[in-house]
Amino acid sequence: FDKTAKLMGLGYPGGPAIAEAAEDGDPTAFDLPRPMLHDASFDMSFSGLKTAIARVWDELPKRKQADKGVVADLCASIQEAIVDVLIAKTVAAAKQVKPTAICIVGGVSANTYLQERMTRAVRRDLEGVRLLAPARGFHTDNAAMIAAAGAWHLIRGESHDWKKMDAEPEMDL
Repeated sequence: FDKTAKLMGLGYPGGPAIAEAAEDGDPTAFDLPRPMLHDASFDMSFSGLKTAIARVWDELPKRKQADKGVVADLCASIQEAIVDVLIAKTVAAAKQVKPTAICIVGGVSANTYLQERMTRAVRRDLEGVRLLAPARGFHTDNAAMIAAAGAWHLIRGESHDWKKMDAEPEMDL
């Protein structure tokens, strides 16, 4: 969301800007790819989508880039593509792992459209699975995700002396 919003000059953070514009748009107006949607892994990458959006945006005449209706349609199409992938991968992973709950966290979890669609998908496709999300004020706080990861490690009996820890931005959680 942030990278495509920047590309379109919508500002930062991009998620809220795209979501707001998307409210008045047609999510089928632009045929955007759903990267890795049919890949058997649960990996996600949106670089192909970003490239496709950049191509669409660059090919639009300047007057169309300034047209709020066109911007709304593109934002709705972007949001739809991202949400489609997030839901498909989450549901597929849950069907394999069979969790009792799914947590939707991080900045993207603040997207109301994602919340609504994920709620419907979990109810429809994952019987007995609860969808959990932080309170509105914590959606963009990744500390909740880090705390959850720490709790899961602790539950598994893993602990570390915090005085001997170093920052490791690429660490697997």
